[in-house]
Amino acid sequence: MFAKQMMTPVIVAVVLCGGTLAEAGATRKVKFVNNTGKDVNDLHIELKQACDVPEYEPFGTIQGDGTSRIDLKDGTVEDGESADLKFKTTSNAVEIKKWWWTIDGKREGNENKDNGTAELSFSGGPAAGDGQVLVAISDRQNVFQTRRGAPPDIQVQMFSMFLGGFVDDQGDPLIHVAPANPTALLVAGNVLGTPELELRIEVLRPDSFQPIEITDPEFLPGACCLPRGECIEVQDEACSNMGGRFQGSGIICGFVECQPQNNCTGRETLSGGCKTKGCGEQLVVKLSGASPNAPATIVVDGQPRQDKQTNKKGKAKFKLCPVGPGRHLVELAQCPVAEVFECR
Repeated sequence: MFAKQMMTPVIVAVVLCGGTLAEAGATRKVKFVNNTGKDVNDLHIELKQACDVPEYEPFGTIQGDGTSRIDLKDGTVEDGESADLKFKTTSNAVEIKKWWWTIDGKREGNENKDNGTAELSFSGGPAAGDGQVLVAISDRQNVFQTRRGAPPDIQVQMFSMFLGGFVDDQGDPLIHVAPANPTALLVAGNVLGTPELELRIEVLRPDSFQPIEITDPEFLPGACCLPRGECIEVQDEACSNMGGRFQGSGIICGFVECQPQNNCTGRETLSGGCKTKGCGEQLVVKLSGASPNAPATIVVDGQPRQDKQTNKKGKAKFKLCPVGPGRHLVELAQCPVAEVFECR
């Protein structure tokens, strides 16, 4: 869907969300348009990050799982009208996995996504100044011109300021950006459910010295806040399997601050050893003293190897094969416990 370098104009739709480069967290105002053909009373949203929703009119009740699932009820959104919500998170981005409308618990219309995601990055040396990027949303469009002599990180800051000039008739921003790293942005459109307000980016002319790259970050790794408060960079699914909170595709750990989730007992222990099997050298790790019925991931030498769930006694057993000879650092991803095992 997205071209990494575009020598001819290519139109792409990009929708993500986030704050500005100076923010310690993301705030995003999103307009959810009801195009089901009926008046609806509930809105359901699944996010990739835990978010607060300080503004959720016209709904009277907000429910959810306390993290990334939000159910808004007891309201009325007429066909063709919208619900305007405000999301706040300590992460750098707010990504919507899916959302849908219901009437008295029955879904109306399609299950919608975030209309695609994209990361826009600048690389190479100081720009020649001949690059042009068209940004358009509805009838508003403008061309960003790369600045001669600007290195990639400065170019990113200027492009972020350029995007801030797109606002609706009430002065609310139509586009948000979230920093993926110092030379890349995650670009956002703030109206969902209306193809006419889809954000379009077209590289009219690549800069001679500073390539402009557009990629789809759906399957890119991103920062994952583990329950013990540490940050690793993995894909969304792997983060969920470890009981972590995904901070966004393309987001690096240096841009987030993770807090412990306080579900560790402090009594976790790892034991076990190595034995030779048909698959090679097998490492058997036994976990005990953990929270019952909780996710548990064994990390070997910095790499997640196996996901399980503890039993009602807070125990789990992992069989890892093959592992190489030598000493291996084995950790529990969710809690601060580690042991070293030596295999032949």
